[in-house]
Amino acid sequence: MSHKTFHLTLLSQAVASVLLAVAPAVHAAGFNAAVTGGKFKGVLRPRFEYVDQENISKTSKALTLRGAFQYTTGAWQGLQLRSELEVVGALGADNYNSTQNGKTMYPLVADPMGGHFNRLFLFHKGGAYEVGAGMDEIIYDNSRWVGNVGWRQNHQTFNSVKIDGQAGGISYHAAYLFSRYHVANVGGAYNGDAYYDGDDFHSSYFLNAGYGFSFGRLVGFAYSYKFDQPNGNTVNRTNTLGGSLSGTPGPFEYRLEYATQKREDAKGAGRDGTASYWHLVGGMKFGAARLLLGYEFLGSDDGQYAVKADFGTNHKFNGFADQFLSTPDAGLKDLYVTGVYRFAGNKFVASYHRFTPDYDRTFDKYGDEVDLVAVKKLNKQVSLLAKYADYKADAVTGNPKANDVQKLIVQAEYHF
Repeated sequence: MSHKTFHLTLLSQAVASVLLAVAPAVHAAGFNAAVTGGKFKGVLRPRFEYVDQENISKTSKALTLRGAFQYTTGAWQGLQLRSELEVVGALGADNYNSTQNGKTMYPLVADPMGGHFNRLFLFHKGGAYEVGAGMDEIIYDNSRWVGNVGWRQNHQTFNSVKIDGQAGGISYHAAYLFSRYHVANVGGAYNGDAYYDGDDFHSSYFLNAGYGFSFGRLVGFAYSYKFDQPNGNTVNRTNTLGGSLSGTPGPFEYRLEYATQKREDAKGAGRDGTASYWHLVGGMKFGAARLLLGYEFLGSDDGQYAVKADFGTNHKFNGFADQFLSTPDAGLKDLYVTGVYRFAGNKFVASYHRFTPDYDRTFDKYGDEVDLVAVKKLNKQVSLLAKYADYKADAVTGNPKANDVQKLIVQAEYHF
């Protein structure tokens, strides 16, 4: 039994025990009505992903299917249970490196096969808030720092106690991550650290609040988490503090974001560091078209450590070839321009990225990338997508991203 299956089984048993313990205190009909009178929804997403990477002899051809089936009960004594079963399967041979199938002779396509409960969350919902505990997806703002990695077939979820709400013009979100493995990542593995390790208690938490003005929205956040590295030799605590201001005044749009991140290595392996993060975006709308110019800076601390968004939906940022899902220690400067055009239910997106390091003692450029996306919405339930990414690396000494990568993705999505 995998770590993920084992801990989800414990969680489901705990939730079931609570419900069974209190059920006799109420009329059975009310309890049954809540359980059977809920809402069901689901999604099917077949996808073909082709990856050609210069330093790997074989090409990945991953034909996969994601099925997610969510059921939320009705309210009983103010409580509801949100559950979701997620199943990912390969349609044919799994000729790709899924992170779990051992096929490292192929480029990475992080969609391992398997089925599990992706959500199991007991909550109470008021007029302007929701509070609860269990396993659920968490998405804050543009999902740069905390997200569900919704692009991958296996979504990222968190074990937490959390609250999301609105008070006047203020939105607030808080999550305290619990259990030994508090984050289930897209590869089906857990990250996390024991709540109590025999010496002291550890805590991981997300705090986020925002307020809307006439000219835009101001957001402040603090994200702190501690987790074991896979080799067990280092224990890191990362603290990220920052804020953003974004808005769309008339035909213009903008985003200004700044954060500082400090990472501490509790076992003294020399990985302590502090670095800054900037993201500046300006754009303008021309009828059915938009043009955006952006600059994202993930700073480096003397080439030893760089800003990382450990739990963000990182596929959205720094190119769809996924070469910078984890920031190299030399840091990253991403200067990009994006054009978007919409008509008759269609959307076309084209982007160009120029990637350079922050700490450039040995090399001054990672490479360039062109991304193309086409989306066709057939109706409210069905959409089609095609995506192409072409990363051209600078083959210079010291460049950790010195191999060209091409990706082609074609998928359909059906919501019911």
